[in-house]
Amino acid sequence: MKATLFSITLFLLAFINVSKAQETEDDASGKFTFEETTFDFGEVEAGTVVKHVFKFTNTGDAPLIIYNAQGSCGCTVPYFPRNPILPGESSEIQVSFNSAGRMGVNQKMVTLTANTIPNKTVLKITGQVLPPTKKEEETQEELAKRQAEQEEMAKLHPNCFAIYPNPTNNILQLDLKEFIGLSAHVTISDKMGKTLLKTKVDNINSETTVFDVSDYTPGMYLITIEMEGEKPMAQCFVVTGS
Repeated sequence: MKATLFSITLFLLAFINVSKAQETEDDASGKFTFEETTFDFGEVEAGTVVKHVFKFTNTGDAPLIIYNAQGSCGCTVPYFPRNPILPGESSEIQVSFNSAGRMGVNQKMVTLTANTIPNKTVLKITGQVLPPTKKEEETQEELAKRQAEQEEMAKLHPNCFAIYPNPTNNILQLDLKEFIGLSAHVTISDKMGKTLLKTKVDNINSETTVFDVSDYTPGMYLITIEMEGEKPMAQCFVVTGS
């Protein structure tokens, strides 16, 4: 009888230890460590689109998985990495706030849902939106020049769309915020189809999508972005040289 009780006790202890080990394993989670969780954009004129990048590192003991990111209103749109961020790795949340019709003091929030403890993390964007000032109307000459550039872009590539800043004479910033954390092959060519740059971006973020075009001669250029599982995208830009 004692031997039977001893065996049962050992079994129960083993079961408890396995359960605790499983519980510890299940408790493994990612952890956001942000450089900042609040951004004050100061004063901007109504209609300005404010953009900010919240950088973070996963200081948890498991891959950090972001399930969703939700702005507190339709004017606040977050973009987040779709792939898990491994422990020790860094990434970013890009947030865009459209100030049109939002005059006065603003405080907008972005709520992240992830495998963290707790599972909700809040980022804030604050600032004051001022009434729009009256702008001078675009001159006929400026309008004709802009339309000519757009027509030239359309001829360059039928699916081509412009990127900011455009035109430029220094830095080219790709708008790939919807693909944060993914990899892409980037090719830049001129109007004649000559390849000027061909590279691979292993981790798309606000820093890896910046290119120096200061040594490019003035003219029209085409940049093609290819990502696995996605259709190739073509973007146009103009180098002014001024």
